[in-house]
Amino acid sequence: MCRRFAFTKELLKEEDAYPGVRIEEDYEVEPGKKAYGITFSRNGILKAYLFTFGFPSYDGSFLYNARIETAAEKPSFRDDYPSHKAVFPCTSFFEFDRKKKEHEFISEANPILYLAGFYNRERQFVLLTEEGKKGIYPLPPRMPLLLTKEDVIPYLQGKDLTEREHPSLLSKEEETMVPLF
Repeated sequence: MCRRFAFTKELLKEEDAYPGVRIEEDYEVEPGKKAYGITFSRNGILKAYLFTFGFPSYDGSFLYNARIETAAEKPSFRDDYPSHKAVFPCTSFFEFDRKKKEHEFISEANPILYLAGFYNRERQFVLLTEEGKKGIYPLPPRMPLLLTKEDVIPYLQGKDLTEREHPSLLSKEEETMVPLF
């Protein structure tokens, strides 16, 4: 489950950007922090807005991930998913393995990845997760729903992306990178 991700604007090339969508700063996000998300404005134009990571929970913690398979059914999410979809650009994301060691993941082929999620009226967001891909070690059984630039508009329009190409990932381990798939 993804609870931390980062964006480095210097990795954003002109061909990776969307017209009218500007992100002017680097950031690293964890629950309770702000991040830029891209969604359609009321007049149907892609725009970047600031959102806060996580829906507040009754116990003071944050709900920050939702399973793609059940998000529409869960009481905490069903009012907002799928009507308030957004994507959150990142240049890396972090996952813990079963031994609680944190790993940073990047994609050389797609320096900018988009984390699929949704938001509520207070502009708080949750990231969607899917079942982890076979052969990805050391990840836990779930991972964020990762999109490439080509997947963003179809996702925001509600298209089914279950048959999409998954971005290739690398684990950044002490200056060594290991291809995962």
